[in-house]
Amino acid sequence: MLQQLLRGYRELGNPSAAAGARRAASQEQVARMVGMSQPWYAQLERGQRRGTVEQLDRISRALRMTPRARTALFRRSAGHDPLPFVTDTPAAGAPPLWHEVMEVQPTCLTDVDFTVLAHNGRFATCLPYIFATEGRPNVMQALLLRPEPRTQLAHWRLWAELLTAELAEAVALYGQSGNLQRLHAQVAADETVGPLYRAAGSYLFPDTERKAILLETVPYAGVRQLTFIGLDQ
Repeated sequence: MLQQLLRGYRELGNPSAAAGARRAASQEQVARMVGMSQPWYAQLERGQRRGTVEQLDRISRALRMTPRARTALFRRSAGHDPLPFVTDTPAAGAPPLWHEVMEVQPTCLTDVDFTVLAHNGRFATCLPYIFATEGRPNVMQALLLRPEPRTQLAHWRLWAELLTAELAEAVALYGQSGNLQRLHAQVAADETVGPLYRAAGSYLFPDTERKAILLETVPYAGVRQLTFIGLDQ
């Protein structure tokens, strides 16, 4: 998955090239941009070396990765989440009272298996079918495998591409979880989402498509917060 992520961003085009003349960046070009040797970078891209925080930050900046792709880079290379950039600022054009707006978005707390532990009212209103199954509701199982979201949720395929990428990464990080392994098998066997799941390793976590956005906090003590933007569009 690490190799697919880095290769995908290299193939988007050399960020240092002039506008209109972007071509896929080679490993040598990326290595030169971040101050590494080509053999060392090639080993990192193949997952044969672990990058340091400083090295991974330089790579993410050089390839102009989105914040979520940067998180994926750290998880897949270093095995942990990154710290925020100290220079991070709110996105250009962000509406006033952004944090207040976020508080009313569909939000839930889950464990590493994506089982819902707590949620706000907006989450239950937008995703009532999550609670239609027996037992503890699971975000991935409901949104990827139940029939209702496929017909009722606007831009379901965009959500499915994003969520299968999140699931694939969770399986890679927490593969010892029996519940996660069962979820992995169910999604992989599904005729509709199975192909998306098998291609999830090459998902680049773009930020240009604003119709489906999932904000995820760094898991702490086995609990993560998921906030969904665009569910009711």
